[in-house]
Amino acid sequence: MIPQIKEAPKAPPAAESIAQARQLFKANSQGGLIYDNLPKRTKAMICFGARLSQAHIDMKLSDMDEVSRAKVYRLVNEFYHDVKPLITVPLSKFK
Repeated sequence: MIPQIKEAPKAPPAAESIAQARQLFKANSQGGLIYDNLPKRTKAMICFGARLSQAHIDMKLSDMDEVSRAKVYRLVNEFYHDVKPLITVPLSKFK
């Protein structure tokens, strides 16, 4: 007798899988997942540059109010735009 092959269960839709993964990390968004997992020193630099309080350093992005999130967003994008040319400069030419 030949055993019958059972059909494998179907994978959930991508959006559902992504939502489940974010729940595992307790993040409400892609930005939240990234920000919430940054090292504390990086969050401290971001919060200082965005002129937020020290209490913001330990907050999740989703726990910040809309104004604070906007400040973080603007700072990160400004900083990236400003330092992007430095990324490819070798240390020997960084004088």
